[in-house]
Amino acid sequence: MPTLAVLALLLSGWLWWDWGPWTLIGIGATGAAAAGGLIELYGLATGRIPVVTAIREEDTP
Repeated sequence: MPTLAVLALLLSGWLWWDWGPWTLIGIGATGAAAAGGLIELYGLATGRIPVVTAIREEDTP
């Protein structure tokens, strides 16, 4: 039984082949916008916006 990652790769390849590369770019942009919207809704519901504040020196290039 194929894993979810394999199924996602097969679907991505099919979309690329059938509809072109802009389809995957559109799906990615939609996913990014949805993630941003969920973060905003979380902030409105809790009154807190999640912010990264603790970046250690070893995390920076």
